[in-house]
This record gives sequence, C-alpha cells and structure tokens, in this order.
Amino acid sequence: MSRISFKCKKPPCLFVELAQCHERQKRFSDARKYLQEALRLNPVDVVAMNSMGRVSLDEGDMDTARKWFAKVIEIDSSDYYAINLMGQTYFAEKNLVAAREWFRKTLEIDPQEAVALKLMGKTYLEEGNTVEARRWFDKTIKIQPEDIIAPSLMGQTYLAEGDTSAAREWFLKAWEINKKNVVVYNLMGQTYLIDGNTPSAMKWFKGALEINPKSAVAQNLMGQLFLMEGRPQLARTWFNKLLKNNIKDAMLFNFMAQTFIMEGNYEMAGEWIDRALKIDPKNTIANLWLTFILIKEDKLSEAKKKTYEVISREFSIPAFILLFIISPSDFKSVIQLLEGGQQEKINYLKLADNELELSDIFEREMRCQHLLNLKNLCLGAR
Repeated sequence: MSRISFKCKKPPCLFVELAQCHERQKRFSDARKYLQEALRLNPVDVVAMNSMGRVSLDEGDMDTARKWFAKVIEIDSSDYYAINLMGQTYFAEKNLVAAREWFRKTLEIDPQEAVALKLMGKTYLEEGNTVEARRWFDKTIKIQPEDIIAPSLMGQTYLAEGDTSAAREWFLKAWEINKKNVVVYNLMGQTYLIDGNTPSAMKWFKGALEINPKSAVAQNLMGQLFLMEGRPQLARTWFNKLLKNNIKDAMLFNFMAQTFIMEGNYEMAGEWIDRALKIDPKNTIANLWLTFILIKEDKLSEAKKKTYEVISREFSIPAFILLFIISPSDFKSVIQLLEGGQQEKINYLKLADNELELSDIFEREMRCQHLLNLKNLCLGAR
C-alpha cells in the first residue's frame, strides 16, 4: 500500500481524479483516502460521493454504497448516475425487481441512457425472460450501434434458448466492433463447445488467451474442452492453472473429479468430490458422481441413500439411472409416483440389457448435464 500525503492543498476535483485512478487499479483503500480529503474540502461534492459509493460497490459492500448514493440523490434528485448506481447495488444482490425500479427512474430522466437500458435487459435475462431482454438490448443498439456489450448480451439471450447459431451471429457482430474483447472470444468458443465442435472452440479460446493469458474463464473452458474430448490429463493441466490461483469452486472440483473418473481412479475422484461437497453439500453433480463411485465400490446401501437424497430434491434423470442400477424394483416403485410426462422421460431405461449399458447411459446423461452447466457458465461469465 502506498503512502498518501496531503501536505499540499489541491482542489477537490484533483483528489477525485487521483481516487479514480486508484479505483481503476483496485486500490480501494487509497481511493477512499483521496475521496475523504475531497469531501473534507467540499462536503457536498456529489462526484466524490458517487465515487465513494462506487468504491463500496466494487468492494461488495452494498449497504454502504447505497448510503452514499442516497446522499447524492438527496442533494440532487435528478442525478441519474447515482440513481443508476443505486440500481446496480440491487442487481449485484440479485434483487431484480428493486434494481429495475431504479433503472426505470434513470430512464425517466434520460430515456437514452445506454447503461440503464442494458441493465434493464440484463435483469430480464437473469430471470430467463429472453424476449423482454432482447427488447431492451435492441433499444440500446439503435441508440449506440457501436456498443460492443449490447450485441454480446443479445447473443446470450439466444444462447439461453439453446440457439447457438443465432448466438454466434450476435457475438460476431460484437467481435467485429472490438477484436480485442476477451469476453466475446470466450462466448464464441462456448457456442462451438456446446455444439461439440471442439476444434473451432479451441481456436476462440486460444484467441482469448493470447489477449489475456490469465483469463480464468478461458482456462476453465479449455479444461472442459479436453474433458469432452476424453483427454483427462490435458484437462487437468488447465484446471490446475485455476487451482494455483486459489480458486475454490464446487464446479471446478467436480471437473477435476471427472478427469480421474475417466481414468478409473475412483480414490482420487472421491477426494475432489469431497472438496466440492464441503463447499456445496447439496451439489447435484458431486452427489451423482459420488453415488456412481459408491456403486463401483459395491457400496450399494450408501449409494441408494445418496440417490434418494438427490431425487427428493429434484427430478434428475442420472439419479434415476443410478437407482435402476442399484435396485430395479425400487426404480419401478418410484416412477409409479411420478407424473406421466416424467415417467416417459425415464421409462426407456427398462430397455437396457445390463449394468454396463446402464453405466454408459448414465455417463451420456451426465455429459448432457455437463452441457447444461456449460451453458449456465456461459451466461454467468457475462
């Protein structure tokens, strides 16, 4: 941390500019000290107040951030920047209804405020309302045709619907505007990875890593790419890069476990699954792989208990496959309790001839689950 001296008196605006330089470098403590000095010289400096709130927002302290933005709005109720930032505090907390109210207030003051338009769309995208999300992103693009973020968000609405072809069209538009945006490279690669086109996916992920060799999303997706190709050692190489950065994530630990399951090393796989479950005890993927390992180790009583735990929480086709492997009679009893549509989804298991074939079906269904998680990762990376 650098030492800051206030020996020479400077106008408040200069302190604010210095603070913003530190904020961009994520040196929030230094930024706050400069802002405090600016506010000492001018207690009603709304620019400094907004900056104080933004620093708290960057640090994840939403309550403190809101206090600062509220002070600005009290001084100037038409300060749409503070109003917009207030909405962002609620968006960060996933309180989408409250966030929308503040973004609407911003747009009442300035109907063409592009940031608020995009954020309105993002609240609907978070809810899965892709049609309404597109309406807001379309407004942004009409106002700012060169905006790189809006086309990529538009693409993500189609990605959420599983339309990778339409998603790519929009991501390419964003790429044509700015060919150095790592997010767009990752999103393009993800569309190909979901389609199973690993060579094209690799091309885009490598492009992302050329721009930013430390891109955690690109490293993660390179690992998943090799996992999908059945090359567990190469997958681990990429996942280990993330682990070296002290990333503790249940999904990442599940991926590490899968690399060892591919190699039949269930002991090591179990260790990684245990790590995932310590972070998220109800993690479906981790519990399913743990059940799979218990079956391989002939611990059927424990496996059945785990399977029922998963089924009690959600309708999971892989869980029903495992139950069918463990006890066909239990499987038949359980599906009788399901609704017709759900029964049809898993009745095909009765056609399987043996446990080996069922294991293959389980791994295939887990790959489908993996693709769903991959799509969620794509949306989460925006």
